[in-house]
Amino acid sequence: MLKLGMFANHIENFADIKNYLRYYANRNNIIIKEKVYYEIGILIQEAHVDACLIDFKTYRENKDALCDWQVSTGTKFIFATSDIKDIIEIIENHPAEYCILTPIEEDSFIKILDNLKAKIKERAIVIKLAHNGEKRLDINHLNYINITNRNLRYHLTDNTELNSQTLRQSFQKEIAPLLVNPELYFIAPSLLINLTNISELYADHINFTNGTNLFFPRTAYEKLREAWKNSLA
Repeated sequence: MLKLGMFANHIENFADIKNYLRYYANRNNIIIKEKVYYEIGILIQEAHVDACLIDFKTYRENKDALCDWQVSTGTKFIFATSDIKDIIEIIENHPAEYCILTPIEEDSFIKILDNLKAKIKERAIVIKLAHNGEKRLDINHLNYINITNRNLRYHLTDNTELNSQTLRQSFQKEIAPLLVNPELYFIAPSLLINLTNISELYADHINFTNGTNLFFPRTAYEKLREAWKNSLA
């Protein structure tokens, strides 16, 4: 499932693209979040979109904030403009993964969306919720996991928490399948930390990019610091 935001009213042929996207989305497991009264920050932070199509005017007006939102939410941006010089400016100033020239060609845009869907699926984890439901979560949206009352508790970048079903085995065995992701780091006996969401690291606590903090055993500091440094390389 791909949740796509659109904040791009200044894109040439945007109306045609929106109509085609609605047709494509209905058949390809894509949810479109597009409300003209949204501010771009609200669209990204409260609608929890995986990716957002943004025109160059919106980029110019929000370029500093966009970097912060990308770090804190993991949202991918698709920047659209009619001028190749604009794309050069975006690449030089923003960690953009996707840029596209307008008028947008449907085939080119669909290739980007298919690529995004594949990446999101690759990076998703499935949480078995306490009340027998399931939720798919992008790793970028996870700060850390700990254990509470025999449940895994997932602490997310939007300051919400999710509880898993009651554990039938140890914390370490339960989270073992997640360790294939190099950004996730295990601290015994019951912490799993997303290194990429750490903004500051101290001898006994972490500050995450969304402003929350987490205390951990001092004995884990040196190895955690090394793992964090390697994740930034």
